[in-house]
Amino acid sequence: MAIVKMSRFNLTIFESDKDNLLRNLQAFGDVDFANLNVTPSFILQAEEAARQSGSEELDPVLEAEKEQWELFNSEGVTSDYQGESIVELNEQIRKIKWCIETLEEVEQPVKGLSGFNNALPEITYERCEQQASELDLAEVYTQVRNIKQDIQGYKEENELARVENRDMLHFQKMDIPFDAVRPTATTEVILGSYPKRWRIPFENGLAELAYTYYEVLSVDDKNVNVFLIYDRSEAEAVAEILRAHAFTQEVISYAGTAAEKIAENKAGIKANEQALEEKNKILESLAEQYLVDFKIMYEFLRNTLVRQQARDNFLRTERTVLIEGYVPSEVEETLAKVVAQSCRSAYVLSIEEVARDDKRV
Repeated sequence: MAIVKMSRFNLTIFESDKDNLLRNLQAFGDVDFANLNVTPSFILQAEEAARQSGSEELDPVLEAEKEQWELFNSEGVTSDYQGESIVELNEQIRKIKWCIETLEEVEQPVKGLSGFNNALPEITYERCEQQASELDLAEVYTQVRNIKQDIQGYKEENELARVENRDMLHFQKMDIPFDAVRPTATTEVILGSYPKRWRIPFENGLAELAYTYYEVLSVDDKNVNVFLIYDRSEAEAVAEILRAHAFTQEVISYAGTAAEKIAENKAGIKANEQALEEKNKILESLAEQYLVDFKIMYEFLRNTLVRQQARDNFLRTERTVLIEGYVPSEVEETLAKVVAQSCRSAYVLSIEEVARDDKRV
């Protein structure tokens, strides 16, 4: 006699769909319904093992699973799924989406005919679940995040160095170190700028002072950058000229010359550019290694989230019904169609193949 492969199904539906569904399942004819008030075998086995060891307590993990199953059973839902919470799933989805977007930025374009066929490979849900479990999201996410932080740090350092160099160009004419330009007991020293439109009255005012030295270091589109040395006896007159012509004093903490600072910044920028290139190469390698897996895992997690949200919605209502039973494996698709056609509201259906030696069949 031929052995018929059987599959076990769990179906959770709303009360409003029950009568119509049961009529259609009875008409379908290939369904055997099971007793739903049976404790899952993994809990029974754990309890038996505990009794044989002389202990009355279950392993804490199994105890938690048993409590979760009892909660689900009291609400009319089976405990087959012991997945992450919706909050955890959303966090994983957020992280993996960020990883995908980051790695896509450095992904090398596919050349030739293969570029026209770059869709994700077709994969079964079981294989997708296996790949997702094998991928260490936390480790790769941390690696990508740290590299991105390093890249951002190098870019910010370079931007600051370029801004500083633009400022230093204004004073490049000075061939003495900044720390050598110091006030004395009788003189003051000032570096700064004032609006270009005030140049003539500014210079005319300073020309009237006998003990003030004035030198223009540079002129740009808007400002005149200058170097001033004046005797303290003329401090009040100099201060009035500076105030009247919107003078802005420049405070420079660098000890060397402007030319030395510009050269130092350029060397730092070059070193950072090399580091950026190395970091991007690492990201390219990670993209080649993980990007496809990340995309597969992203779709898997999104599907898992939808399923978990549906389950949570069922748990929040008392108007749900659990139906469990067995069908020949060859008619699984037909069963799924009957359920889809019979249920006007959302439902959760899971089907798994039963081992030949399963005593429940």
